[in-house]
Amino acid sequence: MSSLSKAMVREVLTYDNYDDWKILMKNYLVGKNLWGIVDETEREPPTDDPSYAAWREKNSKALHAIQISCGTDMFSHVKKLSSAREAWKCLANECMSAWGRSRKITETLSSQSQKMKEVLGDDGGESLSKYRILYNAAFYGDWKTAKRFIDKHPEALTAGIDNWSKTALHVAAFFGNTNFVVELVKILPPEKLAIQNLVGSTAFHLVTEGGTRKMAEAMLEKNPGLFHIRDFNGITPLLSAANFCRKDVLQYLYGCATDACLNSTIEDSAALLVHLIAADCYGMALDLLHRCPEVASTHVNGETALDFLARKPYAFKSRNRFGFWHRQIYSWVHVELPTHSHTDKKFYKDEEDSLEEEQVSINGSHQRSSTHLVLCYINQLLWIVLQRIVPSIKSVRKSKLMHLQARELVEHLFKNVLMAVKNDHKVEKLLGPPLIAATEFGIVEFLEMTLKYYPRLIEYPDANLRCILHVAVLNRQEMIFNHLKKTGRHLALRTFDRDIYLNNILHLAAKLAPPQQLNCVSGAALQLQRELQWFKVVEKLAPPKYREWKNSHGLKPQLLFSEEHKDLVANGEVWMKETATSCTVAAALIITIMFAAAFTVPGGIQSDTGNPIFVTSKSFMVFVISDAFALFSSSTSMLMFLSILTSRYAEDDFLKSLPQKLIIGLAMLFFSIAAMMTTFCSTIFIMLCSRLRLISIVLTSLAVVPVTLFAFLQFPLFIDMVFYTYGSGIFRY
Repeated sequence: MSSLSKAMVREVLTYDNYDDWKILMKNYLVGKNLWGIVDETEREPPTDDPSYAAWREKNSKALHAIQISCGTDMFSHVKKLSSAREAWKCLANECMSAWGRSRKITETLSSQSQKMKEVLGDDGGESLSKYRILYNAAFYGDWKTAKRFIDKHPEALTAGIDNWSKTALHVAAFFGNTNFVVELVKILPPEKLAIQNLVGSTAFHLVTEGGTRKMAEAMLEKNPGLFHIRDFNGITPLLSAANFCRKDVLQYLYGCATDACLNSTIEDSAALLVHLIAADCYGMALDLLHRCPEVASTHVNGETALDFLARKPYAFKSRNRFGFWHRQIYSWVHVELPTHSHTDKKFYKDEEDSLEEEQVSINGSHQRSSTHLVLCYINQLLWIVLQRIVPSIKSVRKSKLMHLQARELVEHLFKNVLMAVKNDHKVEKLLGPPLIAATEFGIVEFLEMTLKYYPRLIEYPDANLRCILHVAVLNRQEMIFNHLKKTGRHLALRTFDRDIYLNNILHLAAKLAPPQQLNCVSGAALQLQRELQWFKVVEKLAPPKYREWKNSHGLKPQLLFSEEHKDLVANGEVWMKETATSCTVAAALIITIMFAAAFTVPGGIQSDTGNPIFVTSKSFMVFVISDAFALFSSSTSMLMFLSILTSRYAEDDFLKSLPQKLIIGLAMLFFSIAAMMTTFCSTIFIMLCSRLRLISIVLTSLAVVPVTLFAFLQFPLFIDMVFYTYGSGIFRY
């Protein structure tokens, strides 16, 4: 415990001493004239008000006092909060709810222990062996054995059969034995379905953890009140299903939820929204946001729904890396989001409707022409057939639906926050951190919504005084960088010349890229080329004076780049030399073979004239041309690789010089291999065509294999080098 916190309270805040801590901390804040900030007698003025600076100073002092007097566990709940009032409320809710849960669990353990003693006797856990047969039957889903046991021991139907006071229904539900649960529900009275175990969970709670939709339907049909029962942690079955990502059960329960149920408490609604986002159920999250708009600005453990969404880059189109064919399918498939309607209870789907569901909606529509209905039906039938023929279409279509839903969810969250919160400072606190996090992951959709609804947010600084352009450069997010350059917004992002470590934007470009971004490029040499490209582009963007500025370690940007990338330079040199050495050996072998073949022509030469016997044959001309081309191209290739081996390997060499040499060397090596195989084919054709034509054709066809294999193995690397060296690369100017 620090000396500062000792001066305020006797011991730091934990779950066990909240009552004492609250009294001491309140007295301290009153004595320092800071309590008005916490109880909101001193309300936050507008940012342009002259009194705002004084209020912010007092708020910071009060918040610091609260945070420094917290233990490690308690501090984790308030470390991201910027308001002393919010921190005080957060700690109160956390400690009181935790204490209440602890007390209730303790009391329940005592009462359940007493109850088990009354039912099973005083021999403790040994009496549970009486129900071992029933437990095993529920575990394995053996209903016949369980039914015989229950007939002999009727009290076992609702008795706790393990140390956690689970009933047979609890056990079967948790292990997903659907038929067992359905049969057991039939013979249980409705009120017995609500029996809770030692932690307050009903069997319906356990269905949401490991059960099926059929179980949920059977139990909820018999006792609808199960939907509203909370366990001792205050968790409802709906929230539990979202927490455990049981999508089939979750979709059924959400469909049963009324607006009143979803709006019971703002905390529950916000927690449900966060869990729906975590479970990738963006359709239901959209529907919940429509029905409970205020959850957009509500914190859950110090974070909003936008904070959680900003850490899910795969949910957005801008961060997906489809292959060539998947990109074509993605642009071709048609996906529409269902419209929201409170009247017909139709909520957003997280998977596209099946053909049967679409057919029902088509047949139920009386406002469309018969021709349109027929076309809709044919369209749905066509999609079913295509998905059977090409299974990847279904996954691409599902991904596109998720991308559309995630984008719309971000847009609605932005709009709801701006409608609910009028204070600009609070808006920035709600939208700024998610934008910074989304920039780190390269989610362009967040930036687009920012420019559309709240453009001033692009100047929002993070904890290190870095705006989104700085964050994009530091994390090598080229799509964010390009989007800012395209809109011209980068010119306005020089408000913060330096971060708290005195790094300007050129220093950030000089730092080594994060591993996940660096590994997107194969080979240390190409990784260094990418880093050099980033540094050169940012160098053009930054004012010339930035090149001479030093950071807190006394390093200029160029020197910082050399320090950060010295290992990458060494690895790039090794990679280049190993690649060049291997290719040099291959090129030298081809030179030797082709040089020898030029003087040992197929069929020999005429003894009297010295001319080749097949000099008039077309195949012989192919032999001569391909042999000469193979010799020249392999010689060029070997010279390129030798120049790589003798290079000085300076940093700037990796930007253009070395990649260009490697590109030429690999291209010439490929041409020499292709020409060598052509030479071989023409020789076979000359020697065997007249007598064994079929064999010559087969052997000639097999010669394509090594050429194709070399192309497939080296083509991705070759394309990357050409793209990054000669193309627009990762930047679009």
